[in-house]
Amino acid sequence: MNDRLAILHLEDNPRDAELVRHSLLQATALTCDLRLARNRAEYEAALAETKFDLILSDYDLPDYDGITALKLAAEKQPDVPFILVTGALGEEQAIDCVILGAADYVLKQRLHRLAPAVSRVLAEAKEHQERRKAEEALRESEEMLRLLMDSTAEAIYGLDMDGKFTFCNAACLQMLGYAQPSDLLGKEMHALIHHSRADGTPLPKDDSRVRCASRQGNGTHACDQVYWRADGTCFPVEYWSYPTWRGGRPIGTVVTFFDITERKRMEESLRQEQILVLALMENLPARIYFKDTASRFLRANPATAKFFGLSSPAQIIGKSDADFFSPEHVQKALADEQAIIRTGRAMLNIEEKEKWPDGHESWASTCKLPLRNPAGTIIGTCGISSDITERKRVEEEREKILRWRQGVNQLQQSLLVPAPLEDKLKLVTDGIVQLFEADFCRIWLIRPGDLCELGCVHAELKLGPHVCRYRDRCLHLMASSGRYTHIDGKGHSRVPFDAYKIGRIASCKDRKFLTNDVTNDPRIHNHEWARGLGLISFAGYQLRIPGVKTLGVLALFARHLILPIEDAQLDSLSSTLAQVIQHAQAEEALRASEEKHRGLFESSRDALMTVELHSGKFSSGNAAALKMFGMKDEEELISYGPWELSPERQPDGRISMEKAKEINETALRDGSHFFEWTHQRIDGEDFPADVLLTRMELGGKVILQATVRDITERKRAEEEIRKLNTDLERRVEERTAQLQEANKELDTFSHSVSHDLLAPLRNINGFASMLIEEHAKRLDEEGRRLLGTICGEADRMSQMVGELLAFSRLGRQSMLRSEVDMTALAQSVFDQCAAQVPDRKLMFKLQPLPSAQGDAAMLSHVWVNLISNAIKYTRPKPVAKIEITGRADGNEIVYCVKDNGAGFDMNYVQKLFGVFQRLHTEAEFEGTGVGLTIVQRIIKRHGGRVWAEGKVNEGAAFYFTLPKLAESGPVRD
Repeated sequence: MNDRLAILHLEDNPRDAELVRHSLLQATALTCDLRLARNRAEYEAALAETKFDLILSDYDLPDYDGITALKLAAEKQPDVPFILVTGALGEEQAIDCVILGAADYVLKQRLHRLAPAVSRVLAEAKEHQERRKAEEALRESEEMLRLLMDSTAEAIYGLDMDGKFTFCNAACLQMLGYAQPSDLLGKEMHALIHHSRADGTPLPKDDSRVRCASRQGNGTHACDQVYWRADGTCFPVEYWSYPTWRGGRPIGTVVTFFDITERKRMEESLRQEQILVLALMENLPARIYFKDTASRFLRANPATAKFFGLSSPAQIIGKSDADFFSPEHVQKALADEQAIIRTGRAMLNIEEKEKWPDGHESWASTCKLPLRNPAGTIIGTCGISSDITERKRVEEEREKILRWRQGVNQLQQSLLVPAPLEDKLKLVTDGIVQLFEADFCRIWLIRPGDLCELGCVHAELKLGPHVCRYRDRCLHLMASSGRYTHIDGKGHSRVPFDAYKIGRIASCKDRKFLTNDVTNDPRIHNHEWARGLGLISFAGYQLRIPGVKTLGVLALFARHLILPIEDAQLDSLSSTLAQVIQHAQAEEALRASEEKHRGLFESSRDALMTVELHSGKFSSGNAAALKMFGMKDEEELISYGPWELSPERQPDGRISMEKAKEINETALRDGSHFFEWTHQRIDGEDFPADVLLTRMELGGKVILQATVRDITERKRAEEEIRKLNTDLERRVEERTAQLQEANKELDTFSHSVSHDLLAPLRNINGFASMLIEEHAKRLDEEGRRLLGTICGEADRMSQMVGELLAFSRLGRQSMLRSEVDMTALAQSVFDQCAAQVPDRKLMFKLQPLPSAQGDAAMLSHVWVNLISNAIKYTRPKPVAKIEITGRADGNEIVYCVKDNGAGFDMNYVQKLFGVFQRLHTEAEFEGTGVGLTIVQRIIKRHGGRVWAEGKVNEGAAFYFTLPKLAESGPVRD
């Protein structure tokens, strides 16, 4: 209320109004704004325009009275006090006015009472207003408390000193399983919800912590108690109790509690996870460690401690890489870890070289991850490292071995290219020095008729192993590379057989000699020489082919150990070299014995003729050639050229002379050329022939040798075969037309099934449904059940017809082959199938699968059938375990879907893939028995196989294969 009062005065007499104003202004300390209303209209207008603090009214007015004014004031401004100021008022009228709400009345002849009455009325009004505000605030507070109690997820109830419920909120009723507060209020808490422990044993009242604390006027907290629901089940709770007081003494308790079932489960799960993590930390061979932001170790597993030579993981805490590794490695590791802390990005599967203070190195495959606290802040790093030193060593050896093998293969290929033997030998010594890092390498050969020269230095020596006992058998130095490259000189160009290292290797029964200790091996005669050159190893290999005498020796010195794999490569190279040497020597012997083979030339059943290049005429011919062309002797033959014993044109229309010249040039360039040619006998008869032209060197002159075979009979047989093939093609076309007609009939049948057969089924289902909807009340329960069975069987038959149609279409559906990511496809199909059974507990394990080549849509259908079957037949199991694997096996890829479901009897395994063949009843597992048949059809179309293995109640495994991935893009079949 403002200090300046707004007062409305209803008075028709101006004099009385002035007396009232004067009385108020003189007798009260309050300042007033007094508004005079002389009639009803002014009074009502004032009430509508202004909010007043006090209303004064005369009782008797010409067109109005005090009672009416009082009622109007109570309607328009109900909280404003109303005082009657009148000249005459009876006792009954005064009582009526007070009853109707007037705060007081004052007679005009006693206006000295007006000011006290106003003060009192205003004070009462103020007190009434403040009390009303307090009551309103109390009501709001009570409403807020009620809303809070009913909206909070915390369960709250109150108890009196006897342990009986005094109030409860909605959460409390819901958790305890009661419908309304009256189910609890006034009843004893202990007997209703806290009477027993979790194991069912009674809980005495005196053991109730809430009850004991309440009696003592204390609060309590517990998280190991159980409450019992209305349905007789119990659940773990955490509760807090608080005493309530009045007048300095406790009057009851307020209890707040939570259902901690889920928290208990999570705590147990967390405990199990902690056990698992600890077990992994303790037993994994990989190094697992945690570091702070300064890269100091916070925790590590025993494998880490063992790696650093410590007896306990505790000894590593607080240390850093600087306590173990070289500064170079420490700097690199610190930079990596700071980058992870700064960016939050992990470093996965990095291979790092670890350098140690003593100079040795090791390798590790490491994953480093950011270590975060529950708020997501990075507080360090976590690392997992596996020692791959041995793997790296093996990889380096493999690379070196691969390099050796490639080099040796190239050398061996080079030896097969036509070239002088001396050049090939030098190529080998150069290659060995380069590939195997030999200090020097040499090749000696025993040459035919190779005798010691007169005055040979070795023949003149009379002492020791240098005595030349085989002057007619010497090894001649043919190639040398590396430190010493000379191949001449009295002391090096020849080595006597059975003398020195080289001579003894050539005469020894063993094919090779190898030592990795040349400075101490007694078989090496000059240790000081070897020591001065820093030589460590020596290897010598006989150049010999089994069953053939020794051809020579390959030998090398090196300043490193010769490993077994190097020895094997060198041994292989020496074998190839021996074959090349033998081949070269054989060619030389062949040239010397060409005349010996003239008899073979003459006795051949094929026509053999030689052609001289400068004249283009035959230079010789055997008896078979003379007979083939109808000539009497060789003199007649050599007067002709090849095209002169041919028709003017060949069957392809080309002139025989021009074509023959091209063929000769091809044979000269390539060494040989095989072709078909039409020849002509001297009597004019044409005949077909196979001809082989071979480039040859005879007496230093290049010639062509023609080998001709009459193929008239073969051509006749080929014509017969061609006629047979033509007839066969005609029959195939007829069978193809019949097959196409059968396919059209099958399509017509499929259309008929899909429309003519499915339509009656839909009608059966529809009319049965109408019967149920419109006439169900006229049928008894058995009748309604039979109608439901009719609908169900009609639906099942529709499904079987649909799947049978899908099965029949598979054989005609075109295939778009492409590379298919089987891992992603199998995961996607499982996610779709699992989404249809959200209440099932599925344990799915998917190994990385090799990619396949096929029709992605069809292969998706395969996965859908196999995975949905696995989910369906594991339904009786509390936890369904499904595992998918894949592996390469020869020229195909094998995929497997394995489950722990109902399984099957292997005696009936063949029924699995038959149309509508099932090993379980419809009551056990729904289905039509077409899914696996479709799987088999799809896999067979892809060129694969399908089979299954199982055991009753122990699960099943379904396998299918696909050909290995081909290097091609999408192909439509």
